[in-house]
Formats: sequence, C-alpha cells, structure tokens
Amino acid sequence: MKGLPTLTQKHWDFANHITNNTVVGTPTWIGKIERDGKAGKTIPRLLVVGKYNIFTVKAGAMTGALKIAKQAHIYDLVQMGHVEGQDNAIELIFMRDSTPLWEIKFSSTPSASIEQSVGLSVLFTIQCARMQISYKFPPNMLHYMPERSIGMLTEMPRPWERMMPAQAHVETYHATCTYEDHPVRDEVITHIFTELQGLSYKTEEEGFEGKTMDLTTCFKGCTSPYFNNKDVNAICSVLAHSPWFKTVVAEDMSLTASGTMVLFAAIANKQVVDKVIMRNMHLTAKKVSSIMAVGGSVKILDLSNNPLGDAGMAGLASAFVPEEFDEDDYTCALDELYLSKCGIQAGPGFQTLCGNILATTMASSLKIFDLSTNIIGTKGSESLALFLGMAQSIQNLNLTNTQADLKIVLGALALNNRLWKSLKFLHLSHNPFCKEAAQNLGGFLKKSEVIDTLSLVNMSTLTSVCYSDILSSLFSNSTDLPNNVLLDLSRNKFTHADVASVSTHIEGSPRFPISRLIMDDCSLGVEGMHLIAQSLVERKPGTLKVFSAARNMSPGFFT
Repeated sequence: MKGLPTLTQKHWDFANHITNNTVVGTPTWIGKIERDGKAGKTIPRLLVVGKYNIFTVKAGAMTGALKIAKQAHIYDLVQMGHVEGQDNAIELIFMRDSTPLWEIKFSSTPSASIEQSVGLSVLFTIQCARMQISYKFPPNMLHYMPERSIGMLTEMPRPWERMMPAQAHVETYHATCTYEDHPVRDEVITHIFTELQGLSYKTEEEGFEGKTMDLTTCFKGCTSPYFNNKDVNAICSVLAHSPWFKTVVAEDMSLTASGTMVLFAAIANKQVVDKVIMRNMHLTAKKVSSIMAVGGSVKILDLSNNPLGDAGMAGLASAFVPEEFDEDDYTCALDELYLSKCGIQAGPGFQTLCGNILATTMASSLKIFDLSTNIIGTKGSESLALFLGMAQSIQNLNLTNTQADLKIVLGALALNNRLWKSLKFLHLSHNPFCKEAAQNLGGFLKKSEVIDTLSLVNMSTLTSVCYSDILSSLFSNSTDLPNNVLLDLSRNKFTHADVASVSTHIEGSPRFPISRLIMDDCSLGVEGMHLIAQSLVERKPGTLKVFSAARNMSPGFFT
C-alpha cells in the first residue's frame, strides 16, 4: 500500500481491532501523518490515538497489510505543540531515559493536511488523558512498552491494580508540570502526600473524611511571577479529576482572571468539592466574571475580603446559575455564603444576587449568610429583604457594620414564619437603629422558637424605647424557645432612662430566656451597675448563667 491518501473503513476497522479487549479502549481519533524518514523522505503513517496509548501504523512492504510501527503510552509524552512556521503541523515527542523515541508531525502539505481545529482536538484528548491516567492504570503501565504484536496487545493487564491515590496524584501533577514546561514544586508534592496518606483505591469515596487542597500551603511565599497560570494549571490537573479533595483553600494570594477561571473549572469538573475558601485573594469583578460555573457540589463558599463590588455580585449570580450548562449539574445551591468585606454597595448586581438567585435557587438551602462590613444602605436592604421574605432555612445572619436599614430587614424577619423556626444567630451590631426597627425585631423575637444569639453591640440611636420593645417581646415569648439566649448589648452608651427600662423589664419579666447577658463597656457607672444588679437579684432568674459588665465602673460616665 503506497501512502494513505484517504481514510477508509479499513483503517477504522484496524484501529478498532488493535484496541479491542485491551486497556487502550475505543480509539478516540485516527488521522493521516507524515513521519520524517531518511534522506529527507517522508513516510506515510496512520496515527491512532487511543484513550491512553498512541499507535502509528504502516503498510507492510510485501503484503500491504496494516501493521503497528510504533506504540507508546501517553504518559511518555514529554512535549507536544505546533511546529514553528507550520500552522497545521503538530509535533509529538516521546522520551525514555532522555533518549528520543520518535516524532510525529501532522504535515501541512495538501496531500496530508489536517485542519487546525482537529489538531487542537487531538492535543486536548492527549492532555485530558495525561490528567486522568494515573487513576486508571497499574504501575507497570506507566512505562514505555516496546513494539508488540496484535496478539500481545490483547494480553495487556486490566486496569484494576491501581497505585495508591497519593502516588497517582503526584504522578499526574508531575506529568502536567512536564507538559507545561514548568518546575515541580516540592511543597505541592509534600502537601498531596500528607493529605492522601493512608488512602487506597479500595477506600470508599463516600463516608471518608474529605481532604483539603490548600493552595496557601502549596504556594506559600510565592509571589508573581512565580505563582502563575502554569502553577494553577498543574495543580488543577490533579483537582479536576480527584475524588478525594472536598475542600479547596486559598488565602492571602493573588490569581489572574485566567487562573480563577481554571480553578473553578477544576472544582466544577468532578463535582466533588463542597467547600471553597478564597479569602483575601484580590478577586475583582473581572475575575469573578470569568468563572463559568461554581459547580453544583459546592455547599460552602467564602469570598470574604475581596474587592468584588456590585459588579462582582452580578458575576457571582451568573456563576451560581450558569445558562451555558445543564441546570441540574451546575446550579449551585449553597448552605453557607460569606461575603464579608467585599465592597458591596447597593446596585443592580446585589439586587440580582438577592432577588433572582438567593430567593429562588437558594431559598431552601442557604443557612449562613455573612454580609458584614459592606455598605448596603436602604436600597441594598430592600434587595436583602426580598430574599429574607422567601428564605426557609437561614440559621445565621450577619449584618454587622452594613449601614443596613434594619426597619426594612427586620420587617421581613417578623413576617416570615419559616424563619421563626430556623434563625438562631442574628448579628446586627454597628448599625443605626430606630423605633420601627425595634418594633419589627420585637415582632420576630416574640414568635421565634430557636433564637440563640442576638448581637446589638455599639448600636447608634438605640434608645430606652427600643430596649423596651426588644426586652418585652423576648420576655413574653410564648413558644418553646429554650432558655439559652445570649444577648450582647456591649458598647452602647446607656443613659439613666436606658438602665431604668432594662431594669424594669428584667424585674417584671414573665419568663427569662436569657442565659448570657453581656453589657461590657456600657458606661453604666456605679449607680447603673447597682440598678442592673438589683433587678437581677430581685428577679432571681435561674436561667442566667453568665452576666458580664466589664469596664463600667469609671465614675462620672453614667449620667
């Protein structure tokens, strides 16, 4: 047979025949190539790309029958890419003990041309195989296998004797670094071995304690350009196919937009990671907008201390419910969302996140929502109230230092009876307060069945009337609320009227569900301390376990 002018059914039949009943699997692609020969001649070859092996096939000199000319394991691939100056040419180089084995080139000549898109597809197939290979083959398959007959190929070992996960992950990381032409980091290898020590391929994937991929540990001390996209690509080749890592942590570093996209693509790929912590990673709206999908497996997401802004909220909303992917697989329904210190301001992005995403796809799942230290104001409070009006499972709501309009926010809590049974921790500290807000908070406290912690630290404009509404509602709660409430009123400057209001309600309370009362730094003075202490003595609440009133005895503070 002279050359291979066209691909025929005979070629496909042969490709399937040599891979049948072997670990190679069904061929993923076949094509025509020209291999460099002696004296400047080119030798026609058929290239068969299996899932994990590559074959070249030539025609026999005498019979013309197709025969295997070279065969190599993809793991031996050390370099691949476009040939310089030839747009459609791709070069694959396999090595063993630093000795070149062979090269393959997709010729750019018209008689054996290959479209660039097809060539890129082959490269992608090979790259994916390199990422996955260590999880599916026994150790003796990780080395180059000499040329064999078809009969011997069918006797290849089955992929059931796999190496330990730690070694397999390191092999994959090392292979990707080789492919990326990037140095291997000892810190990464040490971290992988430490985390996966003791696991075997027989370990049940369900029921084991999830492992943590800690990028902070892996790249501690790395600064740009040392911690770059190639570092991310290499470690994500492990993360994208690993069934063991359920937590990803990255703090106090910086990722590019491309690195951010690759990291979240790896997280979404396997649908195993359920916790992502990325605090102080210099994530911007542009970087977040590059995220195609957060992934349906993620249940805890902490993006605190990143300058996301309102535009970042819009990007996050798109990543939670990506239109480009199947809704069932990629729609994210978080249990916990932390957005503290993210530069959030009231705008269309935050409104979209609250009204279109949290109030719909996460209304029944979200249990912890941290918005602390963001300036959401009245407009943002209205957006938040849309979500809180629909929420079913919120257990912990942190609005500390948000300049929220608590009248609006607490109104949603007072009307949503599902939150009466779920909301345990309510943090409202460092916010302006008003009588209407106190009335709405009282409406919630009177009906709450589970409230555990109420933080009202350093509240501006908190008056005696507000204290009266809050305490009277809490003390008149007629549900099965446990007598274990922590009430923190620290750093509020009490007046005589404030102390009188608190003392009166303590003495006359029909029930006393407070077990921990904190009034540190309240400027009570000697007289104020005496009134509060006297009311507690008179009431003798058996439920009160802790009463703290530190730094209140300076004379002249209480007026």
